[in-house]
Amino acid sequence: VKRRAARLTGAAVLTALAAGAAPATAAVPIVVGLAWLLAAVVVGDARRALVALRDGVIVSVAAVVLLLPWSATWFTGSAPARGFVRQSPMSLARLLAFHTGPDGAGWLPFALLVAAALPLVVASGDRLRWAARGWALAILAFAAVEVPSRMQLHTARPVADVLLVPAALGLALAVGSGVGAFVAEIRSFVFGARQVAAIVAAAALIFPVASLLGDIADGRYRAPGATWSDALAFIPADAVADGPARVLWIGSPGGLPVDGIVSGDLSYTLTTGTTADLRAMLPATTPAADFAGAAVRIARDLRTARLGHVLAPLGVRYVVLVPGAGPGSPATPIDQRLVAGLDAQLDLAARDVGGLRVYTNDAWIPLTARLRDPGAPPSGATAGRDPLGAILGADLDSAGPLTSATARGPVLLAESYSSRRHITVNGHEQKAQRAFGLTDAFAGGSGRVQVGFDAPFWFSAAIALQLLLWAATLLFIALAPRLRARPAVPRVEDAS
Repeated sequence: VKRRAARLTGAAVLTALAAGAAPATAAVPIVVGLAWLLAAVVVGDARRALVALRDGVIVSVAAVVLLLPWSATWFTGSAPARGFVRQSPMSLARLLAFHTGPDGAGWLPFALLVAAALPLVVASGDRLRWAARGWALAILAFAAVEVPSRMQLHTARPVADVLLVPAALGLALAVGSGVGAFVAEIRSFVFGARQVAAIVAAAALIFPVASLLGDIADGRYRAPGATWSDALAFIPADAVADGPARVLWIGSPGGLPVDGIVSGDLSYTLTTGTTADLRAMLPATTPAADFAGAAVRIARDLRTARLGHVLAPLGVRYVVLVPGAGPGSPATPIDQRLVAGLDAQLDLAARDVGGLRVYTNDAWIPLTARLRDPGAPPSGATAGRDPLGAILGADLDSAGPLTSATARGPVLLAESYSSRRHITVNGHEQKAQRAFGLTDAFAGGSGRVQVGFDAPFWFSAAIALQLLLWAATLLFIALAPRLRARPAVPRVEDAS
Protein backbone atom coordinates (compact mmCIF):
# COMPACT_ATOMS: atom_id res chain seq x y z
CA VAL A 1 0.00 0.00 0.00
CA LYS A 2 2.78 2.41 0.91
CA ARG A 3 4.58 1.64 -2.35
CA ARG A 4 1.43 2.38 -4.35
CA ALA A 5 0.85 5.60 -2.37
CA ALA A 6 4.42 6.71 -3.11
CA ARG A 7 3.95 6.06 -6.83
CA LEU A 8 0.69 8.02 -6.92
CA THR A 9 2.28 10.86 -4.94
CA GLY A 10 5.21 11.02 -7.35
CA ALA A 11 2.83 11.06 -10.30
CA ALA A 12 0.87 13.90 -8.66
CA VAL A 13 4.06 15.94 -8.21
CA LEU A 14 5.04 15.46 -11.86
CA THR A 15 1.51 16.34 -12.99
CA ALA A 16 1.50 19.46 -10.83
CA LEU A 17 4.84 20.59 -12.28
CA ALA A 18 3.50 20.11 -15.82
CA ALA A 19 0.24 21.86 -14.96
CA GLY A 20 2.22 24.82 -13.67
CA ALA A 21 3.25 25.48 -17.28
CA ALA A 22 0.10 24.16 -19.01
CA PRO A 23 -2.94 23.83 -16.71
CA ALA A 24 -4.72 21.44 -19.11
CA THR A 25 -2.15 18.74 -18.32
CA ALA A 26 -3.70 18.36 -14.86
CA ALA A 27 -6.42 16.29 -16.54
CA VAL A 28 -3.99 13.97 -18.38
CA PRO A 29 -4.07 11.21 -15.70
CA ILE A 30 -7.87 11.10 -15.96
CA VAL A 31 -7.64 10.97 -19.76
CA VAL A 32 -5.21 8.06 -19.47
CA GLY A 33 -7.69 6.23 -17.24
CA LEU A 34 -10.50 6.88 -19.72
CA ALA A 35 -8.28 5.56 -22.52
CA TRP A 36 -7.64 2.36 -20.54
CA LEU A 37 -11.41 2.01 -20.02
CA LEU A 38 -12.10 2.62 -23.72
CA ALA A 39 -9.52 0.02 -24.72
CA ALA A 40 -11.06 -2.48 -22.29
CA VAL A 41 -14.22 -2.48 -24.42
CA VAL A 42 -12.16 -4.04 -27.23
CA VAL A 43 -9.44 -6.09 -25.52
CA GLY A 44 -10.99 -6.71 -22.10
CA ASP A 45 -9.27 -6.38 -18.69
CA ALA A 46 -11.95 -3.99 -17.37
CA ARG A 47 -10.85 -4.42 -13.76
CA ARG A 48 -7.38 -3.01 -14.43
CA ALA A 49 -8.92 -0.21 -16.49
CA LEU A 50 -11.18 0.82 -13.60
CA VAL A 51 -8.18 0.83 -11.27
CA ALA A 52 -6.27 3.03 -13.76
CA LEU A 53 -9.21 5.45 -13.96
CA ARG A 54 -9.47 5.61 -10.17
CA ASP A 55 -5.74 6.27 -9.84
CA GLY A 56 -5.93 8.91 -12.57
CA VAL A 57 -8.64 10.79 -10.68
CA ILE A 58 -6.59 10.61 -7.48
CA VAL A 59 -3.46 11.92 -9.21
CA SER A 60 -5.31 14.78 -10.94
CA VAL A 61 -7.07 15.87 -7.74
CA ALA A 62 -3.81 15.71 -5.81
CA ALA A 63 -2.06 17.83 -8.46
CA VAL A 64 -4.79 20.47 -8.24
CA VAL A 65 -4.45 20.52 -4.44
CA LEU A 66 -0.67 20.94 -4.70
CA LEU A 67 -1.19 24.02 -6.89
CA LEU A 68 -3.65 25.75 -4.58
CA PRO A 69 -4.52 28.63 -4.36
CA TRP A 70 -3.67 29.29 -8.01
CA SER A 71 -5.53 26.23 -9.26
CA ALA A 72 -8.74 27.58 -7.71
CA THR A 73 -8.79 30.27 -10.40
CA TRP A 74 -9.14 27.56 -13.05
CA PHE A 75 -12.77 27.16 -12.00
CA THR A 76 -13.67 30.77 -11.20
CA GLY A 77 -11.23 32.92 -13.16
CA SER A 78 -10.90 33.86 -16.79
CA ALA A 79 -9.87 31.55 -19.61
CA PRO A 80 -6.17 32.56 -19.51
CA ALA A 81 -5.96 31.37 -15.90
CA ARG A 82 -6.71 27.89 -17.27
CA GLY A 83 -4.31 28.30 -20.18
CA PHE A 84 -7.20 28.64 -22.66
CA VAL A 85 -6.69 30.89 -25.68
CA ARG A 86 -8.70 31.71 -28.75
CA GLN A 87 -7.27 29.91 -31.77
CA SER A 88 -8.26 29.07 -35.29
CA PRO A 89 -9.06 25.44 -36.17
CA MET A 90 -6.51 23.36 -38.08
CA SER A 91 -7.18 20.79 -40.75
CA LEU A 92 -7.45 17.12 -39.80
CA ALA A 93 -4.39 16.32 -41.92
CA ARG A 94 -2.24 18.81 -40.02
CA LEU A 95 -3.62 17.49 -36.76
CA LEU A 96 -2.72 13.86 -37.50
CA ALA A 97 0.75 14.94 -38.68
CA PHE A 98 1.32 17.00 -35.49
CA HIS A 99 1.84 19.98 -37.80
CA THR A 100 0.88 22.72 -35.33
CA GLY A 101 3.67 25.18 -36.11
CA PRO A 102 4.89 27.06 -39.16
CA ASP A 103 7.18 24.20 -40.26
CA GLY A 104 6.26 20.68 -41.30
CA ALA A 105 7.59 17.58 -43.02
CA GLY A 106 4.89 16.97 -45.63
CA TRP A 107 3.48 13.46 -45.70
CA LEU A 108 6.36 11.74 -43.87
CA PRO A 109 4.86 12.03 -40.35
CA PHE A 110 1.83 10.00 -41.50
CA ALA A 111 4.12 6.97 -41.63
CA LEU A 112 4.16 7.10 -37.83
CA LEU A 113 0.47 6.20 -37.84
CA VAL A 114 1.25 3.18 -40.02
CA ALA A 115 3.97 2.04 -37.63
CA ALA A 116 1.64 2.47 -34.67
CA ALA A 117 -0.95 0.29 -36.42
CA LEU A 118 1.47 -2.65 -36.53
CA PRO A 119 0.48 -4.28 -33.22
CA LEU A 120 -3.21 -4.04 -34.06
CA VAL A 121 -2.51 -6.42 -36.95
CA VAL A 122 0.17 -8.79 -35.68
CA ALA A 123 0.25 -8.53 -31.85
CA SER A 124 -1.65 -10.58 -29.32
CA GLY A 125 -1.94 -10.85 -25.57
CA ASP A 126 -0.43 -8.06 -23.48
CA ARG A 127 1.17 -6.37 -26.50
CA LEU A 128 -2.23 -6.02 -28.17
CA ARG A 129 -3.79 -4.65 -24.98
CA TRP A 130 -1.06 -2.03 -24.55
CA ALA A 131 -1.29 -1.04 -28.21
CA ALA A 132 -5.07 -0.64 -27.89
CA ARG A 133 -4.59 1.55 -24.83
CA GLY A 134 -2.09 3.68 -26.72
CA TRP A 135 -4.46 4.14 -29.63
CA ALA A 136 -7.36 4.93 -27.29
CA LEU A 137 -5.24 7.63 -25.65
CA ALA A 138 -4.24 9.06 -29.05
CA ILE A 139 -7.84 9.08 -30.30
CA LEU A 140 -9.08 10.88 -27.18
CA ALA A 141 -6.32 13.50 -27.53
CA PHE A 142 -7.01 14.05 -31.24
CA ALA A 143 -10.74 14.38 -30.46
CA ALA A 144 -10.01 16.92 -27.70
CA VAL A 145 -8.44 19.16 -30.34
CA GLU A 146 -10.72 18.47 -33.30
CA VAL A 147 -14.22 18.43 -31.79
CA PRO A 148 -14.17 21.79 -29.90
CA SER A 149 -12.55 23.54 -32.86
CA ARG A 150 -15.39 22.43 -35.15
CA MET A 151 -18.21 23.19 -32.73
CA GLN A 152 -17.07 26.70 -31.74
CA LEU A 153 -14.51 28.07 -34.16
CA HIS A 154 -12.89 30.86 -32.14
CA THR A 155 -13.73 29.91 -28.57
CA ALA A 156 -10.98 29.80 -25.94
CA ARG A 157 -9.58 26.30 -25.40
CA PRO A 158 -6.26 24.66 -24.48
CA VAL A 159 -3.43 25.13 -26.95
CA ALA A 160 -3.34 22.28 -29.48
CA ASP A 161 0.33 21.54 -28.76
CA VAL A 162 -0.54 20.73 -25.14
CA LEU A 163 -3.43 18.44 -26.06
CA LEU A 164 -1.33 16.56 -28.60
CA VAL A 165 1.25 15.48 -26.01
CA PRO A 166 -0.99 12.60 -24.81
CA ALA A 167 -1.56 11.67 -28.48
CA ALA A 168 2.20 11.44 -29.01
CA LEU A 169 2.57 9.34 -25.85
CA GLY A 170 -0.22 7.03 -27.00
CA LEU A 171 1.35 6.50 -30.41
CA ALA A 172 4.75 5.93 -28.80
CA LEU A 173 3.16 3.24 -26.62
CA ALA A 174 1.63 1.59 -29.67
CA VAL A 175 4.88 1.77 -31.64
CA GLY A 176 6.78 0.24 -28.73
CA SER A 177 4.31 -2.64 -28.58
CA GLY A 178 4.67 -3.01 -32.34
CA VAL A 179 8.44 -3.27 -32.17
CA GLY A 180 8.09 -6.12 -29.66
CA ALA A 181 5.55 -7.83 -31.91
CA PHE A 182 7.83 -7.33 -34.93
CA VAL A 183 10.73 -9.09 -33.20
CA ALA A 184 8.45 -11.94 -32.10
CA GLU A 185 7.00 -12.45 -35.59
CA ILE A 186 10.38 -12.38 -37.33
CA ARG A 187 11.59 -15.16 -35.05
CA SER A 188 8.65 -17.30 -36.08
CA PHE A 189 9.36 -20.36 -38.27
CA VAL A 190 6.21 -19.65 -40.29
CA PHE A 191 6.43 -16.81 -42.81
CA GLY A 192 3.07 -15.46 -43.93
CA ALA A 193 0.90 -12.36 -44.13
CA ARG A 194 1.48 -11.44 -40.47
CA GLN A 195 5.23 -11.40 -40.99
CA VAL A 196 4.88 -9.29 -44.15
CA ALA A 197 2.66 -6.81 -42.30
CA ALA A 198 5.19 -6.62 -39.47
CA ILE A 199 8.04 -5.84 -41.88
CA VAL A 200 6.05 -3.20 -43.80
CA ALA A 201 4.81 -1.46 -40.67
CA ALA A 202 8.23 -1.51 -39.01
CA ALA A 203 9.79 -0.08 -42.18
CA ALA A 204 7.34 2.81 -41.92
CA LEU A 205 9.34 4.05 -38.92
CA ILE A 206 12.13 4.98 -41.33
CA PHE A 207 10.10 7.85 -42.84
CA PRO A 208 9.39 9.93 -39.69
CA VAL A 209 12.97 9.26 -38.56
CA ALA A 210 14.20 10.55 -41.93
CA SER A 211 12.12 13.71 -41.54
CA LEU A 212 13.55 14.21 -38.04
CA LEU A 213 17.11 13.79 -39.31
CA GLY A 214 16.41 16.41 -41.95
CA ASP A 215 15.30 18.83 -39.24
CA ILE A 216 18.29 18.24 -36.96
CA ALA A 217 20.99 18.15 -39.61
CA ASP A 218 22.09 21.69 -38.73
CA GLY A 219 21.38 21.23 -35.02
CA ARG A 220 18.54 23.77 -34.95
CA TYR A 221 15.41 21.68 -35.64
CA ARG A 222 14.49 24.15 -38.40
CA ALA A 223 14.65 26.99 -35.91
CA PRO A 224 15.81 30.28 -37.43
CA GLY A 225 19.46 31.15 -37.01
CA ALA A 226 18.49 34.45 -35.42
CA THR A 227 15.52 35.78 -33.47
CA TRP A 228 13.37 38.83 -33.85
CA SER A 229 14.90 40.11 -30.60
CA ASP A 230 18.20 40.46 -32.46
CA ALA A 231 16.55 42.69 -35.05
CA LEU A 232 14.82 44.70 -32.32
CA ALA A 233 17.90 45.28 -30.18
CA PHE A 234 17.14 49.02 -30.17
CA ILE A 235 14.05 48.47 -27.97
CA PRO A 236 15.99 47.40 -24.84
CA ALA A 237 18.39 50.26 -25.53
CA ASP A 238 15.48 52.73 -25.56
CA ALA A 239 14.20 51.23 -22.31
CA VAL A 240 17.47 52.10 -20.56
CA ALA A 241 16.94 55.77 -21.32
CA ASP A 242 13.15 56.10 -21.22
CA GLY A 243 11.97 53.19 -19.10
CA PRO A 244 10.31 49.91 -20.11
CA ALA A 245 7.56 49.88 -22.72
CA ARG A 246 5.14 47.38 -24.17
CA VAL A 247 5.34 45.85 -27.62
CA LEU A 248 2.17 44.88 -29.49
CA TRP A 249 2.99 41.92 -31.75
CA ILE A 250 0.65 41.12 -34.63
CA GLY A 251 1.01 38.12 -36.94
CA SER A 252 0.56 34.38 -37.19
CA PRO A 253 0.25 32.60 -33.80
CA GLY A 254 3.36 30.51 -34.51
CA GLY A 255 5.48 33.62 -35.00
CA LEU A 256 4.53 35.50 -31.85
CA PRO A 257 6.97 35.39 -28.90
CA VAL A 258 4.30 33.87 -26.60
CA ASP A 259 0.94 32.21 -27.17
CA GLY A 260 -1.14 34.79 -28.98
CA ILE A 261 -4.68 35.98 -28.52
CA VAL A 262 -6.72 34.99 -31.57
CA SER A 263 -9.69 37.28 -32.08
CA GLY A 264 -11.43 36.70 -35.40
CA ASP A 265 -8.80 36.95 -38.13
CA LEU A 266 -6.34 38.82 -35.90
CA SER A 267 -3.60 37.22 -33.79
CA TYR A 268 -1.70 39.41 -31.38
CA THR A 269 -0.02 39.54 -27.99
CA LEU A 270 1.45 42.12 -25.64
CA THR A 271 4.89 41.87 -24.01
CA THR A 272 6.97 44.20 -21.90
CA GLY A 273 10.11 44.57 -23.96
CA THR A 274 10.98 42.13 -26.74
CA THR A 275 11.41 38.97 -24.68
CA ALA A 276 8.95 37.13 -22.48
CA ASP A 277 9.59 35.09 -19.35
CA LEU A 278 7.49 32.39 -17.68
CA ARG A 279 5.05 35.02 -16.36
CA ALA A 280 3.96 35.76 -19.94
CA MET A 281 3.34 32.13 -20.95
CA LEU A 282 -0.41 32.44 -20.44
CA PRO A 283 -1.70 35.26 -22.67
CA ALA A 284 -3.55 37.97 -20.81
CA THR A 285 -7.04 38.19 -22.31
CA THR A 286 -7.95 40.98 -19.91
CA PRO A 287 -10.29 43.83 -20.93
CA ALA A 288 -7.22 45.96 -21.63
CA ALA A 289 -5.66 43.30 -23.88
CA ASP A 290 -8.97 42.74 -25.68
CA PHE A 291 -9.24 46.51 -26.18
CA ALA A 292 -5.82 46.53 -27.89
CA GLY A 293 -7.08 44.04 -30.48
CA ALA A 294 -10.29 46.02 -31.02
CA ALA A 295 -8.27 49.21 -31.49
CA VAL A 296 -6.08 47.57 -34.15
CA ARG A 297 -9.16 46.40 -36.07
CA ILE A 298 -10.56 49.94 -35.95
CA ALA A 299 -7.30 51.27 -37.39
CA ARG A 300 -7.31 48.55 -40.07
CA ASP A 301 -10.77 49.69 -41.14
CA LEU A 302 -9.50 53.31 -41.27
CA ARG A 303 -11.95 54.41 -38.56
CA THR A 304 -9.23 56.24 -36.63
CA ALA A 305 -5.98 57.98 -37.52
CA ARG A 306 -4.72 58.15 -33.91
CA LEU A 307 -4.06 54.54 -32.97
CA GLY A 308 -0.89 55.56 -31.11
CA HIS A 309 -2.92 57.83 -28.83
CA VAL A 310 -5.46 55.05 -28.28
CA LEU A 311 -2.75 52.56 -27.26
CA ALA A 312 -0.83 55.06 -25.10
CA PRO A 313 -2.65 54.28 -21.79
CA LEU A 314 -1.59 50.64 -22.23
CA GLY A 315 2.08 51.65 -22.41
CA VAL A 316 2.43 50.45 -26.03
CA ARG A 317 5.41 52.13 -27.66
CA TYR A 318 5.98 49.73 -30.57
CA VAL A 319 3.64 47.85 -32.89
CA VAL A 320 5.41 45.02 -34.73
CA LEU A 321 4.03 43.06 -37.69
CA VAL A 322 5.51 39.54 -37.57
CA PRO A 323 5.69 37.65 -40.90
CA GLY A 324 7.03 34.37 -39.48
CA ALA A 325 8.64 32.56 -36.55
CA GLY A 326 11.98 34.25 -37.11
CA PRO A 327 14.36 35.67 -39.73
CA GLY A 328 14.55 33.30 -42.68
CA SER A 329 11.57 31.17 -41.58
CA PRO A 330 8.57 30.57 -43.89
CA ALA A 331 6.55 33.77 -44.12
CA THR A 332 2.81 34.08 -43.59
CA PRO A 333 1.08 36.73 -45.74
CA ILE A 334 0.09 39.78 -43.71
CA ASP A 335 -3.26 41.43 -44.32
CA GLN A 336 -2.50 44.37 -46.58
CA ARG A 337 -5.50 46.24 -45.23
CA LEU A 338 -3.83 46.11 -41.83
CA VAL A 339 -0.53 47.40 -43.25
CA ALA A 340 -2.32 50.22 -45.08
CA GLY A 341 -4.35 51.10 -41.98
CA LEU A 342 -1.26 51.27 -39.75
CA ASP A 343 0.67 53.26 -42.37
CA ALA A 344 -2.16 55.82 -42.37
CA GLN A 345 -1.91 56.54 -38.63
CA LEU A 346 -0.71 60.05 -37.85
CA ASP A 347 1.04 59.12 -34.61
CA LEU A 348 2.82 55.94 -35.75
CA ALA A 349 6.22 56.16 -37.46
CA ALA A 350 6.89 53.13 -39.70
CA ARG A 351 10.21 51.52 -40.58
CA ASP A 352 11.38 48.12 -41.83
CA VAL A 353 13.88 46.36 -39.56
CA GLY A 354 15.35 42.97 -40.45
CA GLY A 355 12.22 41.73 -42.19
CA LEU A 356 9.84 43.26 -39.66
CA ARG A 357 7.50 46.18 -40.07
CA VAL A 358 7.92 48.25 -36.90
CA TYR A 359 5.75 51.21 -35.90
CA THR A 360 6.98 53.57 -33.19
CA ASN A 361 4.23 55.26 -31.18
CA ASP A 362 4.92 59.00 -31.05
CA ALA A 363 2.11 59.39 -28.49
CA TRP A 364 3.57 56.80 -26.09
CA ILE A 365 3.51 57.41 -22.35
CA PRO A 366 5.48 55.39 -19.74
CA LEU A 367 3.97 52.35 -18.07
CA THR A 368 3.80 54.40 -14.87
CA ALA A 369 3.24 58.05 -15.73
CA ARG A 370 2.18 61.25 -14.05
CA LEU A 371 0.23 64.06 -15.68
CA ARG A 372 1.22 67.69 -15.29
CA ASP A 373 -2.38 68.88 -15.42
CA PRO A 374 -4.42 68.39 -12.23
CA GLY A 375 -7.52 67.16 -14.09
CA ALA A 376 -8.36 63.49 -13.52
CA PRO A 377 -8.53 61.12 -16.53
CA PRO A 378 -11.99 60.00 -17.64
CA SER A 379 -13.47 57.35 -15.36
CA GLY A 380 -16.83 56.03 -14.27
CA ALA A 381 -19.60 54.26 -16.15
CA THR A 382 -19.42 56.53 -19.19
CA ALA A 383 -15.74 55.81 -19.80
CA GLY A 384 -16.39 52.10 -19.21
CA ARG A 385 -19.03 52.02 -21.94
CA ASP A 386 -16.83 53.85 -24.46
CA PRO A 387 -13.11 53.44 -23.65
CA LEU A 388 -12.11 54.53 -27.15
CA GLY A 389 -13.97 57.84 -26.88
CA ALA A 390 -12.65 58.39 -23.36
CA ILE A 391 -9.03 57.94 -24.47
CA LEU A 392 -9.39 60.06 -27.60
CA GLY A 393 -10.97 62.83 -25.52
CA ALA A 394 -8.19 62.83 -22.92
CA ASP A 395 -5.12 65.08 -23.06
CA LEU A 396 -2.19 62.75 -22.54
CA ASP A 397 0.48 65.01 -24.04
CA SER A 398 1.48 66.20 -20.56
CA ALA A 399 2.20 62.70 -19.30
CA GLY A 400 5.76 62.13 -18.13
CA PRO A 401 7.74 59.59 -16.13
CA LEU A 402 6.70 59.03 -12.54
CA THR A 403 10.01 60.52 -11.39
CA SER A 404 9.43 63.75 -13.32
CA ALA A 405 9.97 66.75 -11.07
CA THR A 406 7.53 68.97 -13.00
CA ALA A 407 4.53 66.61 -12.88
CA ARG A 408 2.02 67.11 -10.07
CA GLY A 409 -1.17 65.63 -11.50
CA PRO A 410 -2.82 62.20 -11.49
CA VAL A 411 -0.78 59.01 -11.76
CA LEU A 412 -1.58 56.55 -14.56
CA LEU A 413 -0.59 52.90 -14.34
CA ALA A 414 -0.75 50.85 -17.56
CA GLU A 415 -2.13 47.73 -15.88
CA SER A 416 -5.61 46.24 -16.00
CA TYR A 417 -7.68 47.79 -13.24
CA SER A 418 -7.54 46.22 -9.79
CA SER A 419 -9.22 47.63 -6.71
CA ARG A 420 -6.40 46.18 -4.58
CA ARG A 421 -3.69 48.31 -6.17
CA HIS A 422 -2.69 51.52 -4.39
CA ILE A 423 -0.01 54.21 -4.28
CA THR A 424 1.55 56.05 -1.37
CA VAL A 425 2.30 59.78 -1.76
CA ASN A 426 4.10 61.44 1.14
CA GLY A 427 2.81 58.77 3.52
CA HIS A 428 -0.80 59.00 2.34
CA GLU A 429 -2.33 55.98 0.63
CA GLN A 430 -4.55 56.36 -2.44
CA LYS A 431 -6.76 53.62 -3.88
CA ALA A 432 -6.93 52.92 -7.60
CA GLN A 433 -9.71 54.32 -9.77
CA ARG A 434 -10.73 52.79 -13.10
CA ALA A 435 -9.33 55.06 -15.83
CA PHE A 436 -10.81 54.90 -19.34
CA GLY A 437 -12.75 51.88 -18.10
CA LEU A 438 -9.54 49.82 -18.46
CA THR A 439 -6.50 50.78 -16.37
CA ASP A 440 -5.54 52.19 -12.97
CA ALA A 441 -5.45 55.88 -12.11
CA PHE A 442 -4.73 57.70 -8.86
CA ALA A 443 -5.24 61.29 -7.69
CA GLY A 444 -1.48 61.68 -7.34
CA GLY A 445 0.07 64.90 -6.07
CA SER A 446 3.57 66.20 -5.51
CA GLY A 447 6.11 64.07 -3.73
CA ARG A 448 7.59 60.61 -3.97
CA VAL A 449 5.20 57.92 -5.22
CA GLN A 450 5.35 54.22 -4.34
CA VAL A 451 3.10 51.64 -6.01
CA GLY A 452 1.79 48.71 -3.97
CA PHE A 453 -0.71 45.88 -4.04
CA ASP A 454 -2.89 44.73 -1.13
CA ALA A 455 -2.79 40.96 -1.19
CA PRO A 456 -5.58 39.47 0.95
CA PHE A 457 -4.56 37.72 4.16
CA TRP A 458 -6.05 34.42 3.05
CA PHE A 459 -3.81 34.47 -0.02
CA SER A 460 -0.62 34.78 2.05
CA ALA A 461 -1.86 32.05 4.38
CA ALA A 462 -2.67 29.82 1.41
CA ILE A 463 0.83 30.29 -0.01
CA ALA A 464 2.37 29.32 3.33
CA LEU A 465 0.11 26.27 3.51
CA GLN A 466 1.07 25.32 -0.05
CA LEU A 467 4.78 25.43 0.83
CA LEU A 468 4.17 23.17 3.82
CA LEU A 469 2.15 20.78 1.67
CA TRP A 470 4.91 20.54 -0.94
CA ALA A 471 7.52 19.98 1.76
CA ALA A 472 5.43 17.19 3.32
CA THR A 473 4.81 15.60 -0.09
CA LEU A 474 8.44 15.55 -1.12
CA LEU A 475 9.43 14.27 2.33
CA PHE A 476 6.93 11.41 2.01
CA ILE A 477 8.33 10.44 -1.41
CA ALA A 478 11.88 10.48 -0.03
CA LEU A 479 11.03 8.43 3.05
CA ALA A 480 8.51 6.03 1.47
CA PRO A 481 11.10 3.30 0.73
CA ARG A 482 12.15 3.29 4.38
CA LEU A 483 8.54 3.20 5.58
CA ARG A 484 7.76 -0.06 3.81
CA ALA A 485 6.92 -2.90 6.12
CA ARG A 486 9.81 -5.29 6.53
CA PRO A 487 9.08 -8.93 5.75
CA ALA A 488 8.37 -10.95 8.85
CA VAL A 489 11.26 -13.13 10.03
CA PRO A 490 10.16 -16.71 10.82
CA ARG A 491 10.41 -17.38 14.50
CA VAL A 492 12.60 -20.33 15.35
CA GLU A 493 11.38 -22.22 18.40
CA ASP A 494 13.83 -23.59 20.88
CA ALA A 495 14.34 -27.26 20.03
CA SER A 496 14.70 -28.06 23.64
